Amino acid sequence: MQYFETHSAIRGLLEWSSPMLPLTKDNPRLPVFLLYSPSVIDNSWGRRRIDEYGYVTAGPWSGWGYAFIVNPNNLNDTISPSCNDSGCTPTLSAPLCAAGTLAADTTYQSVAGLGFNLNQPEFVADGGSSGPTGVTMSGKGLIVGFSNPGNTDVRVQLSDPTNTIYWCYDIAGAASPVFIPWASFNTACWDNSGTAFDVSQPVAAIQLIIPSEATTDVAFNMCLSGIGTY
Repeated sequence: MQYFETHSAIRGLLEWSSPMLPLTKDNPRLPVFLLYSPSVIDNSWGRRRIDEYGYVTAGPWSGWGYAFIVNPNNLNDTISPSCNDSGCTPTLSAPLCAAGTLAADTTYQSVAGLGFNLNQPEFVADGGSSGPTGVTMSGKGLIVGFSNPGNTDVRVQLSDPTNTIYWCYDIAGAASPVFIPWASFNTACWDNSGTAFDVSQPVAAIQLIIPSEATTDVAFNMCLSGIGTY
């Protein structure tokens, strides 16, 4: 069972300002976990992988990976890979990537995204819960390694274990990696008018999301290549 977000309308832009520090495995101050396929795991530098079924392990965080479309208006949106409760086609690999098109949406309710869950078991017994219970974050903020060659409006999003509260941060135009202070995540990151993220709140998923535009189709091609805290 995978955990998909059902996001309400999102819109706008929050300017970002984060220190650009080197993202390398030789920098011991940065507990960053790059996402690799099983064949290229380097066990000397923490655990991070996406297995052949799409289960993500990034250091102490683990859960099912996925890509998704939220399309309440039944528009002609597309995304690859296509994921459901049975898995993704084609199978997820590392880095975690998704590409497709969001059709113009005057309500701004269409969203595309990819991500993975936190503290979610890979296998559960019959009758057990397979949903992510989330983890409590620490440190100053989140480090995200990503690619966005089309410079699409892309956001980093955190979701709570109830899948009803979302905090986001806009990284359009940012260079990878981006360093995001926890307090910069906001439930309305397009104008920063919502509630700031509190580190006492558990996080059940980390995602990259693409918002729709009112009059223009949005083609996207994004990857999540590394994740960690600082």
